[in-house]
Parts: sequence; structure tokens; C-alpha cells
Amino acid sequence: MMWKEELNLSLLSFSTNNIDMEIKDSEAGDKWRITGFYGAPKTARRVEAWRLLCNLSTAKDLPWLCLGDFNEIMWSNEKTGQCDRRETQMTNFRTALDNCGLNDLGFTGNWFTWERGRTVATNVRERLDRCVATSNWIDKFPNYAVAHLNFSTSDHKPILLSTDTEIGKSNNKRRKRFHFEASWLKEEGSGEVIKSAWEEAGLLTLPEKIKDAGAKLKKWFGIRAGTTRVKIDSIQKQIDEIQSHELSDYVLSKENDLKEELNALLEKEEIFWRQRSRVSWLCEEDKNTRFFHAQASQREKNNRVKGLKNEDGDWCEEEGEIKRIATDYFKNLFQSQEPENMEEILEIVNPCVTNEMNLELLSDFKADEVHKAISQMFPTKAPGPDGISALFYQKFWNVVGSDVTKFCLDFLNNKVEIC
Repeated sequence: MMWKEELNLSLLSFSTNNIDMEIKDSEAGDKWRITGFYGAPKTARRVEAWRLLCNLSTAKDLPWLCLGDFNEIMWSNEKTGQCDRRETQMTNFRTALDNCGLNDLGFTGNWFTWERGRTVATNVRERLDRCVATSNWIDKFPNYAVAHLNFSTSDHKPILLSTDTEIGKSNNKRRKRFHFEASWLKEEGSGEVIKSAWEEAGLLTLPEKIKDAGAKLKKWFGIRAGTTRVKIDSIQKQIDEIQSHELSDYVLSKENDLKEELNALLEKEEIFWRQRSRVSWLCEEDKNTRFFHAQASQREKNNRVKGLKNEDGDWCEEEGEIKRIATDYFKNLFQSQEPENMEEILEIVNPCVTNEMNLELLSDFKADEVHKAISQMFPTKAPGPDGISALFYQKFWNVVGSDVTKFCLDFLNNKVEIC
């Protein structure tokens, strides 16, 4: 391991399989860890390597980055050529990373980092090298980027990790898209805001009504609630202060009132991060705000599209060009190519749909089917381009239901175009 002289690094431990260093960040005034790791090349010794990794994870409680040649893959799609990897080997690797609280940081560039064999029959490609880090390291360096670089003299690709890809870039950040927040439903009066906005919208189209109602709800919530995290910090300070007073009925009453208010705000904060994490297997009563925050941060990082290749194979990172490439790709993908001789093909297909089934399939959609479909959707998954999730319609169906039903039936039954 080598570093520039001006960096403040100190050695924590080393072995034939690792070099563990502590870095003091002179600008931020805090510390974090970086570990170069080499997984055992022999399968029989790999369990020992994962045991070493777990021991390193408990050595010091600092934001931790671990990178190197792990000599193992996490998933079967990280290998092509020759024999498949045994599932137990991959499971053991994933389990070790989970036990250490390490998240895969992803990459840009070609997916494999190791290659052997010069012919198709003998060629093997695997993603053996990677960067992993704890959630608090990701929080410290949210703009990190990992790139697989090209190689010619080694069978391994070099990996370049940058802790801040925003340095030197324009400060003009992309405007955030509107999202209906599940936490808004915890505010008393949110239903009245939607009802009032819907009535005021009058004869506007459904998309216009939704946009108008969403904007008014967002503005109302911003004025009423402010920043939840700021209020949480403020109340926690008040609790600390009142607990230092001499015990009395007034002090206990005031403390209990503050705790109730704090719990309500913490619940809103958890709902906020749950919605972004897209985790649906935990109960709403579970207190996992930190977990949801980590999941949401990792999900946002994974979903960020930094660039796409255009029709000519050129790499494009300009936002407008990325949008155009993606739009054109899916338009072409779902557009009919007008195939010929379809009658001849259909003649050899055995029909499975009876006339009765066909009549039912061709019948008009009904209002109760629209309501049923919306009710069965997961509340906070996959909001549309307008930022509205199914939760909005489910909670305010008594207000918006008739307009939504008419809009859907006009499109499905009467083929009315969506403006």
C-alpha cells in the first residue's frame, strides 16, 4: 500500500491477507479506515479469510472502506465460462459481508475484473475485485464512484475509487422531482387540504388536479412542519434540559409531553425513510430508521444513471442526452415492427381461450375493478412520473375516487388519449 506524503495514515494491522490503515481527515477533523484485502485463492481456505474479515470489522468503530481481490463472487451472474460457482461459496461470501455491515459499492465500466483464456472455449471472466463499505462510510462520502479500468499486462483490472465525484463540477444541481410523502398523512388536516384543493380545481383534468393538489399539500406541510430533523434535535435538547431540573409534577408532565411529541416526529421520520428504502418486509411498528436510511442511500446510489452509450457507441453523460437515449430505447423496444405473415403463424398455435373467456376479456372494464386494482397496489412502491404513489389514491379515495375511475374507464373503454 502506498500513499502521498501529505496524507495522515497510520498502520493498524497487517497480514498476508490484509493491510488495515487509519486515515485522519485533516479537513473534517475525523477518522476513517481503509483495508486492502486479499481473499484466499484456495476454496478450502476461504472460510478462514471470511473469519479474518469479520475480526477486522470489530477492530475499530470507524467508517470503513474495504477493497481488493476477494477471490470470490457474490452472485452467479458475476461469472461466465467453464464451471458454475457453487452456491454455498457465494452464500458464505455474502453472509460474511452482511455480518461485517459491508455494502457493495457497485462500479462503472465492464462488469468483470479478472479474465483468463484466449479462446471462447477456454475464456473465464469473473468479478473477483470490488470495493465494499459500511453505511457510515457511504454517508461520509455520498458522491463516491468506483470504476473498473482497462488492463493489458495483468489478468486483473485496476479499480479506481473516487471519494468525491462532484469536485470541480457545476453547482447547478438537478431539481428534485415531487414525491407524495407518506409521512404527510400523520399531519392533522392533510385530508382537508386535499379536499379543498380538489374542489378548487373544478373542471381541470385529472393530471392537472393531482399536480395542483400535490403542490398545495407540499406547501402546507412545509409551512406547518418545517424540517422534521431540526424539530427532533430541538425537542431532544429540551428533554435533556428539563431532566436536569429538580424533580416535580410539572417537570415530569412537561417531560412526558415532550417525549410524546418526539415519538410522533420519530415515527414520521421513519415513514419518510421507509418510503425511500423500498423495503417492504419489515413491520411498520419496527423502529429501524437507521436501517431504512442506509437502504435508501444505497438505493439512490445504485439507481443513479451517470451515463449511457448512444446509437453510435459513444459514452454520454449530459443529462438531456441520457434522457433522449433512454426514451428512444424503450420506444423502439415496445414499438411493433409490423411483422408479416402473422396469419400463417397463428394457424399452427392451438387456441387456449374459449369463446366465453374471450367475451369476458373483451367486455368493458368496470368501476369496481379500478378501485380493486388500486387497493391491491403496494402503497409506497413505484410512484408515477407525477410523484404520486398508490397511497395517495388509497387514503383519499372518497375525495378523488370518482375522477380517477372516470379517467381510467375513459382510457380503457373509450380509448380517450391521455394528455
